[in-house]
Amino acid sequence: MGNRKNKKSRRHRRPHRSGPVHLRSLEALEQLRDRVVETARELVRLREAQHALREQLGALAAEMPALPPGGSGARIVFPENPEVLRQKVQAFIEAVDYYLEQDLGAAGTPPPATS
Repeated sequence: MGNRKNKKSRRHRRPHRSGPVHLRSLEALEQLRDRVVETARELVRLREAQHALREQLGALAAEMPALPPGGSGARIVFPENPEVLRQKVQAFIEAVDYYLEQDLGAAGTPPPATS
């Protein structure tokens, strides 16, 4: 009959479902649920941002001129129209050539006007 006392004392040690332990457990589950919902929202936001960045990258890649076959290196993009840029570079080349001729003692024509 000593066994009955042990069973009663064990029952008294168990927390009641409506007691503080149950409430703390419920609060913890609610906090966990809130964090999971917040994390899911953040994942959706990040996926949308990733999708937008991929679209931007694709648009930029489509605008870039292709490298020659077997070519490697960095692509350089200038804001000017290629023909305008070509004219500017040609004007700089002509100016350098003029000053080189002057330095070497050769008489040349005055340097071309640069834009």
